Amino acid sequence: MKVGELFVYPIKSLRGVSIPATQVTPNGFPYDRRFMLMRAADPGPASPPPPTAQWKNMHIAHVPEMALFHVALWPPSSAAAGDDGSLTVTYRAPDEGIERGADAPPTPLRVPLQPKTAGLWTREVVMHRSPTTAYDMGPEYDDWFSARFGFPVKLVYLGGHLRPVLMSTTPDGAQPGQPQQTNGASPSWPSWLSAIARPITGAFGPRKEEITFADCAPFLVASSRSLANVSARLPEGEKMDMSKFRPNIVIDDAPEDWDEDFWAELRVGDDGGSVIHCVHNCVRCISITVDYKLGKFGTGEAGSVLKKMQRDRRVDAGSKYDPVFGRYSFLRARDEGKTISVGDEVTVTQRNTERSRFDWPGIGQNP
Repeated sequence: MKVGELFVYPIKSLRGVSIPATQVTPNGFPYDRRFMLMRAADPGPASPPPPTAQWKNMHIAHVPEMALFHVALWPPSSAAAGDDGSLTVTYRAPDEGIERGADAPPTPLRVPLQPKTAGLWTREVVMHRSPTTAYDMGPEYDDWFSARFGFPVKLVYLGGHLRPVLMSTTPDGAQPGQPQQTNGASPSWPSWLSAIARPITGAFGPRKEEITFADCAPFLVASSRSLANVSARLPEGEKMDMSKFRPNIVIDDAPEDWDEDFWAELRVGDDGGSVIHCVHNCVRCISITVDYKLGKFGTGEAGSVLKKMQRDRRVDAGSKYDPVFGRYSFLRARDEGKTISVGDEVTVTQRNTERSRFDWPGIGQNP
C-alpha cells in the first residue's frame, strides 16, 4: 500500500487543502483545524450581537454553506506567505441560483497562520464535551464571514489551548506507544475517567493525548478502495468525493474493501517510518450528504448516501446506528517531527482480530 493523498483543514468544516508532504506531531498535521467558526446562538434583532451573546460551534453538518469557502495554505516557507505564513479564504457562490451571501464582495480574506494573540479576547469552547479556550480573532474577520453567511459569525483561533481526548487511545485504554491488544477489547475504565486520571496519576503513560478542533483524534486514516465501494452505490457516472469524509491520510491499494476496519498499527515511510496507531472507527453523520457545489444538502442518490451506507456499514457496537468510514488514529510518541509524503509505502504492522468499539462519551450509543 502507499499514501495516496494528504489533507489538512486549517479552518474546521471549510474546504480542505491537499498537500504533498508534511511533518507529523502528536496533535496532528501542522495547521490542521487550528481555527473554527462560531455563530451567535440567539442573535435576536441586534446586529452585531451584544457582548453577552452566547456562541456555538459551526459544523458543516448543521451549516452546509460552509462547503462554499475554499482555503489556500501558505506556510512560512512560501514567498507569498509573510513571516509566519497565512491562509487565504475565498467564498464561491453556488453554481446555480442566488444564495445567501452571494452579493458579498468576492475579495479573499487573508488570515495569519500564527496570529499574535496578545490583547485578544478569549472564549470558552466545548466540543463533544471536551473543553478548551480559544482566541477571538476580532471584527475584521468576523465581518467578512458574517457578510457571506448572512448571520453573525465569529472566527476563533486555538493557539496552544489543546483539547483533552475523552476516548481510549488504544483498545486497552492506554496511551499510544504502549503495546496494543489486538482483540478489540473495550477499556476497563470509562473513557471520561481515564481522561481525568492521565494527567493526575500518569497511570496511562507519560503523554497526555490532546487534539485541536478535530473531532476526536489527531489523524483520520481512510482507504481509497473503500471509497470506491461507496461510489459503487451511486448511479453510473457519479462518484463519492473523498473530501466529504475529511481524512488526513488516504491509503491506496488496500488488499480489499474495508480492510482498514481491522488495522491497529501502520508504518508509513522508509527507515522505520512513522508509526500510526489506528484506534477507533470514525462513525458518520449527515455531513457526507452535503452538495459541495451548492452549499446545501444533496438531493437524489447522492443525498441518500448515508442511508445507503447504513445498510451494511453499521459495524461499530459503540455507535450502532451510524455507518463507519475510516479510522481515528494517533502518532507513536517518538515519531514526532518525522515527515510523511504522498507516495510513501504503508505497511500494516498490527491487526485487530475484531473491530474496535468507539467509546467517546456522548457520541453514538455507548454503554
